[in-house]
Amino acid sequence: MKINKTTIFLLLALVGIWVFIGSLVYNAMKEPATVVSNTKKAKAEKKTQAEKGFELLLNYDNPFKTAASTFTPHKTDNQQIAKPVAKQAIKQPAKPVPAPIPQTKLQYLGYMQFKSKGKQQLLLKVNGQEQIFDKGDEVDGYNIRKINEDSLVLKKGKELRVLLREY
Repeated sequence: MKINKTTIFLLLALVGIWVFIGSLVYNAMKEPATVVSNTKKAKAEKKTQAEKGFELLLNYDNPFKTAASTFTPHKTDNQQIAKPVAKQAIKQPAKPVPAPIPQTKLQYLGYMQFKSKGKQQLLLKVNGQEQIFDKGDEVDGYNIRKINEDSLVLKKGKELRVLLREY
């Protein structure tokens, strides 16, 4: 078998590539000793920054100062100082407005009828949670009066409420 120069050149190039790949793998498997010192230094820098506190960079009044404190703008490079605006009295409503009463969200999902016991139960979604009720139970102050296939009749005092079944 005759070996020519191109074959030898290709074999040497192949061996060189494998040596390069092997050195990359070897270096990747070494434990880095310098990373530990860098992370400790970074943690120390973070602690010192947190200990320093915060400084407002723009010309805003410090919200954490007391009401008696005055506005003292800091002029930085290429910034104009904002002039303080006179405080205006905030108009208060004459009487407090009552908060709206939160209403329970009811959804009628279906019913089950037990012929052997002569009993009906229904599935309601109350504020997003599914619950099972019997005829005559109370839900959000309403008494369950009648269970139909496509609707549900609730009664609270003289008020009647009809819920349609949601499919």
